[in-house]
Amino acid sequence: MKKSARKQTVLAKTKRARDAEIIPFDVTRYLTNEKRVAQYLDALVEARVPVLLTTFDSAKHLKSNKAIAAYLNDAFADGTTGEILMAFFQVARARGMSRVAKAAGMSRENLSKALLPKSNPLFETIMKVARALGVQITVSVA
Repeated sequence: MKKSARKQTVLAKTKRARDAEIIPFDVTRYLTNEKRVAQYLDALVEARVPVLLTTFDSAKHLKSNKAIAAYLNDAFADGTTGEILMAFFQVARARGMSRVAKAAGMSRENLSKALLPKSNPLFETIMKVARALGVQITVSVA
């Protein structure tokens, strides 16, 4: 099934459903892995589950230092480099991109570019951002 047909099928099922179950779908978490998105949508279509897909903004939920630490630890534990950068990007958005950029000693635009999933920032840049966010990167035995 083509991507556009799959999307139309899910949307059609959603429009027909009166009591659609709302499942938060974190686009940023799956942004770098289109295969997972396709598998997820295929499973929904096969199960004939009426679902309303909404975008999930993780930055809105990163309000406490504890939530931020857990989010970044999760990204470091099993994420790719792109997912780790995206986690830093979301935390920077939650704290205020301009404020974090100023604390890190860089412009907001350069901070945004450095934290894109496809970018290749220097480790020094990541450490500056981590300090600006008030987090510390530690190493432990796996």
